[in-house]
Amino acid sequence: MERLKTIELKFLLKLLEKKEHRGHISDLKPNCKTSAAKCDRLCHTLAKKGLIDYDTEIFRFTISAPGRMLLSLQTTSLPVTPDELKVLRTCKGSMTLEKLGHCVPDNMKQQLVEALVSRRLLKVVKLAITEVQLTEAGKTWLQSHHCKTAALTSA
Repeated sequence: MERLKTIELKFLLKLLEKKEHRGHISDLKPNCKTSAAKCDRLCHTLAKKGLIDYDTEIFRFTISAPGRMLLSLQTTSLPVTPDELKVLRTCKGSMTLEKLGHCVPDNMKQQLVEALVSRRLLKVVKLAITEVQLTEAGKTWLQSHHCKTAALTSA
């Protein structure tokens, strides 16, 4: 594998310090001036190299043509739940979960949006990286390069 850039190595070392080598992306900035966009790019680069994996969630979405068509139907029985219908009706342009306001409970927003995306009534505009974890290949790479070996062998 090619050599890592210093910022990539710093990112991996931050991850190595976390419990179970897993952490929220906002806690993994290589330095205080690293932007969120730069952290996202680091994740994509390191994941392509097989050193990390990450979880995403829908950050920005918009209503799709089938979703707009469903809203235009003049029927009392639509193939969506009342909460899903509220999300579709609230969707104007590019949206975030916060822009849904209080039309549905906060703890249900991501689940509702994912359900509507899976049925192609909404489409994803942007995914956000949430959790990042070091892969076995990442641990092996760090060990072979003698990076905080004690932290790896004790985990």
